[in-house]
Amino acid sequence: MRRPGGGQGWRQRGRTARGAGLRPAGAFFAVAAVLLAVSGKAAHLVFVAGGSQPDPVTARTAPWPRFEIADRGGRALAVSVECFDLTVSPRAMWRSHTPARMARLIARALGDATPDGVLERALPPTVPTAGGRLARVNQPALLHFDARRAARVEAWLRRGALQGSRGKGPIDGLWLAATGPGTWTLEWDPVRLLSEQTRARHLGAERSQRPDLWTRRLLGDLAQLVKGVALPPELARAMPERDGPARRQALRDAIWAELCPTTFRVVRKRLDPLTAHAVSELCRAEAVSSWQLELRPCLDRRHPVRPRSAPPIVVRSPQGSRPRAGDEFAAALPTPRDDAFAVLGHWGVLGPEDALERARAERDRSPAALDWWGTGDPVAERAWELQTQWRPLSGLELLCSREFTDRRWEERLEEGARSYTRRTRQVARDRRRSWDGRVPNYFEAATDAADVPRFESTLDCELQAALHTTLVGLLQQHDAAVAQAIAVEVETGDVLAVDGVYGYRISGFAPIRHAFTPGSTMKAVTMAIALDQGVVAPQERFATYVPGGIVLRDGQHQRHIHEAEGAPDADHVTAEQGLAQSVNAVLVQIGTRVPAAVLRGKLIDLGYGRRPGVGLGPETPGHVPRLRNGTWRRIYEHASVSFGHELGVSLWQHAAALATIARGGVQRPLRMVRAVEQGHVRWELPLEPGRRVLSARACAEVRRMLALGALEGTGEDVASPERCPGFAYLGTKTGTTERVDSEVSLHVAWPRQLELGRPLTRDEHAALRGLRNGLAIGDRCYTSSMCALGRLPGSDREVLVLVVVDEPRSGKKFGIDVAGPAAISLLRRAYGLRPDVGGGERALLPGQVRGAFSAADLPWAEAQEDR
Repeated sequence: MRRPGGGQGWRQRGRTARGAGLRPAGAFFAVAAVLLAVSGKAAHLVFVAGGSQPDPVTARTAPWPRFEIADRGGRALAVSVECFDLTVSPRAMWRSHTPARMARLIARALGDATPDGVLERALPPTVPTAGGRLARVNQPALLHFDARRAARVEAWLRRGALQGSRGKGPIDGLWLAATGPGTWTLEWDPVRLLSEQTRARHLGAERSQRPDLWTRRLLGDLAQLVKGVALPPELARAMPERDGPARRQALRDAIWAELCPTTFRVVRKRLDPLTAHAVSELCRAEAVSSWQLELRPCLDRRHPVRPRSAPPIVVRSPQGSRPRAGDEFAAALPTPRDDAFAVLGHWGVLGPEDALERARAERDRSPAALDWWGTGDPVAERAWELQTQWRPLSGLELLCSREFTDRRWEERLEEGARSYTRRTRQVARDRRRSWDGRVPNYFEAATDAADVPRFESTLDCELQAALHTTLVGLLQQHDAAVAQAIAVEVETGDVLAVDGVYGYRISGFAPIRHAFTPGSTMKAVTMAIALDQGVVAPQERFATYVPGGIVLRDGQHQRHIHEAEGAPDADHVTAEQGLAQSVNAVLVQIGTRVPAAVLRGKLIDLGYGRRPGVGLGPETPGHVPRLRNGTWRRIYEHASVSFGHELGVSLWQHAAALATIARGGVQRPLRMVRAVEQGHVRWELPLEPGRRVLSARACAEVRRMLALGALEGTGEDVASPERCPGFAYLGTKTGTTERVDSEVSLHVAWPRQLELGRPLTRDEHAALRGLRNGLAIGDRCYTSSMCALGRLPGSDREVLVLVVVDEPRSGKKFGIDVAGPAAISLLRRAYGLRPDVGGGERALLPGQVRGAFSAADLPWAEAQEDR
């Protein structure tokens, strides 16, 4: 029997349950919606949200050299080798590692280092003391104590704990240091403070194995001691607003940053792969992370032809020395005498001041080159790059680097470094112990690097080495201040060899940096200009004014120009004889016929008085006297320039001008790179079209006069057919220039400059005028030079050699005696001939040119004594 109202009650309860909860269909749809949302999010993470999922694939790219350099025969001059730079972050490293222990281990891994040497490079800036290395907080913002706080700090240092805590004795390696009246900061010895012994005394033997616990305790105590100190605005903005773990951690980080301000230091550059592997294994064993110590892949620039003693890195504007733009200290290191290939230059970094100056200049000149979208100051970021990124700074390396900035190479050359990818195996956390921390990774893929572009220079490797050896011999034999030489292929302007050596520790590449007075070698240029202007004929006769010399008059003023020793005795000679025998009076008469404005204009057109723009480094523009009211004073500037005085020229400028005359009057810049290769593709660099500066007729006449000079003129003693057979054409011009009393001897100025460690002021330079430093020839200074131009039978190829020796002190002064034998010897070498024909001297073989050199090895030594 059914209970009354039972069915209705049941239905009522069912309605109540359905009304209070979810219907079965609604619950199903709710669960489905949640699952759909989770699936959609997962699909978004996988297919849409790029980079948000952990990727086990790692990619690594090896550094890629931008270019290599070879000589004209394909011999390697500059190549790059993969290596590693060992860098450390002192701020990160020493917060969780022991300095003394890690220094011992790193030194052992490096093999040739000492723990003290590693500490010197891996610690923040410290000062060596008798007991260790002392570092002071230089710009304290938090660690800046008044008398009250200093007393609390002193008590903490003495007890080894804060008030109310149990201490275990003084904290070794941390002290208070006064910064002024009533103010103190901290100074510390990182090695002692963070040593195992100090930790063991304060933490106990078991806990001392954790260096991070000790630094955490030190920073925690210091955070309590500086609590309440007014924070600097920039630090206050970086601090979390509320007190708590995050704020306490930020405060400890700020204190540690004051104690250890250095974030990056280089311990060792250019480690080989085997040593780098040993350091990598050390890091794994000692749990050193990559942000504490890193092996950065890089490239070591090698010059196979240079001695290992040649400095590989140049750092400009060292601390405490600020060079002025354009002075002799523009480059930091001099050229070593055993480095025959100084023309290759160096790679390096800029000093802080130079880097900032360069960054500001780039901002003003080409702002698009700076990163304006980064988080930091673009100028500061660029300056940091210039201080840390190794790059070509001088020489042929710099020239080739700048060549690649031309947009034409962007489409021609293929760039791409070797890269490879690996996939890391994922291992559960509880199973990692079985792998001993070395979870394997698997090779995924690799991409070969593109062929490295190679510049083919115009240099002849053997001739370059021989030229340098010759210059060192000249410098030693004649006790000279500077010796420099250049060999040029006339038609193309290709530089076959070029170098300069200093007798003092003076920096800069002499052929483009050092200016000298050309003297009689400039007479060939004067004659070419006069012939071009039609003011003289080769057979026109001129008075020689021997033996007294020519006297020039201009109103009430007069000037007496003496003749050089060995001048002809004839009363009159032709113009061509005047050049061949280098008669001052003849060239003065010829040169002053050319209007001053025309003569100066032609000199400028030939490249004198302006920087040649070679691209090898700092250059001198030289000096050509300015016109006054459109002219020169006839008996002074005009007459002096006519026979090569009152001019300052570089070896490069002078060789380029003489090559223009030898080429027939077409001016073409000298060059040092002639082709670029990549793989099997070669691009020849086109010759400059050139522009006519002098007439072909005038230049042909001068060439004939130079040949006469070799046959019976000033070059006869070394270049006559009897002494130097085998040439179809051989022409010479010698130069012997006496430095006037108003000029300063290099043997006096340069030692004084080096003594002061800076360039001389104008007053200091003027005070040295007239002084001579042990000069053997009547207390006079000379510049001795010779130009030789030659061609072999059956060939159109001509080579010009120019040798200049400044201030010889050996007792010889004439260009034919000092520079002449060297010029002929180098000319013969340029053609692959033995350099000793005519004198029976011993030849320097190609394998001997880089060895030790003595005066007895000079191929012309006996010939000079015979003369």
